[in-house]
Amino acid sequence: MGIYSIASLFVFVGAAIEAGIKKCMEQTAFYIVIGIITSAQQFYLICNQDQVKKIIDILKGYQERHEGKWQADMFEGESLRVWKVLRYYNMVMGSYNIFYFSLPFVVDLVGGLINPDFPVVRFPLPTQQYVEDYEPRSWGNVLYSLIGITSGILTIEMNIGIEALIYISIIYTKTELNMIKKKLVIIKEVMERKGDNYRVEVERLMKDVTRHHQSTLE
Repeated sequence: MGIYSIASLFVFVGAAIEAGIKKCMEQTAFYIVIGIITSAQQFYLICNQDQVKKIIDILKGYQERHEGKWQADMFEGESLRVWKVLRYYNMVMGSYNIFYFSLPFVVDLVGGLINPDFPVVRFPLPTQQYVEDYEPRSWGNVLYSLIGITSGILTIEMNIGIEALIYISIIYTKTELNMIKKKLVIIKEVMERKGDNYRVEVERLMKDVTRHHQSTLE
């Protein structure tokens, strides 16, 4: 999908050049800007797939290594907030895909089949200049419309995935650092109590903090 999205950028740029600067600025310049940004992101991910997989494995490890109940509760609480934000974000962008790209295209085609005089109801697409080279609802018109629609939807969905990965990485790392901070507070409390064998307990906790800190730095 990343290669398709990157290739689509050249189609967008070609359509914009053919349309001219004035018309491009009125209709499709937004897609070129977004296309350049997301294509750069996707190109980077394609070239660094091993690193991305390593990050994903580390994030999965965060979910599995917490032993104490308070650690599991803290991580679960932060995770719920993270996924709630991502769910709403995905719903908003998914609605954009439906109501901007998909629904007008379907309504236009169905309306045109029922009534040939049905007005064109589509919004400007990344391939708008190529779309306009053909009669409404002709095979060429539909083909370039589908290229623009699928490219737009895939670009948005892949951008959601990239931003989600970055957001999750930041929040999960922040949560791990908060856990380390709380462990240091626990060590301080143990040292202040000076109970039986407190040095052994402090040494064990310090080893745990060191291990936790080292794994978080990865």
